[in-house]
Amino acid sequence: MSEIFDAQLTAVATLALAGLALVTAVLAFLAWRKQSKEVRDQAEMLRLQAEEFRQLSADRERESSERRRAQASHVYMWETTETDNDSRMSFIPSVRNTSEQPVYYLTFYARGGSDRSRAESKLSVWPSTLMPGQELDFNFTLAGSENARFKPNSGEVTFRDRAGVWWRTNPNGDLEEVPEPP
Repeated sequence: MSEIFDAQLTAVATLALAGLALVTAVLAFLAWRKQSKEVRDQAEMLRLQAEEFRQLSADRERESSERRRAQASHVYMWETTETDNDSRMSFIPSVRNTSEQPVYYLTFYARGGSDRSRAESKLSVWPSTLMPGQELDFNFTLAGSENARFKPNSGEVTFRDRAGVWWRTNPNGDLEEVPEPP
């Protein structure tokens, strides 16, 4: 009888161990599933944080660009033309500084011509500081033969802002940062 008892005891113990192994496997599977979900959630959170960081970085860059352009965006240029009796055309570009800081080294460029023959004339102003609220009118007269080469509203003004950055603007209101002119 004791052999039967030993066999039954061994069978019960084996069944108990198998049951415990099954419970352990189920618990391990549930833990793995929970951990996988947490890893997916963390990956999603990292993706969202990276996207938020990219947006913040873009916002900072845009704000930095706006701060950099703040003074220059308050410098306006417009142009009028007059023709006298001798067929000489006068370009009269005007610049107004509505910023709270002076701008320096104003230079007017009159541009024109075809793609084959580009023409450019340059007129610098001295002293070339335009104080806040001031307006400056250039008077740029062209001889009769030069008239055909230049188009109205083709002029540009370059200047340096208080921070030392060089800018170019035109009558259309385009504003771009330029390298320091020679």
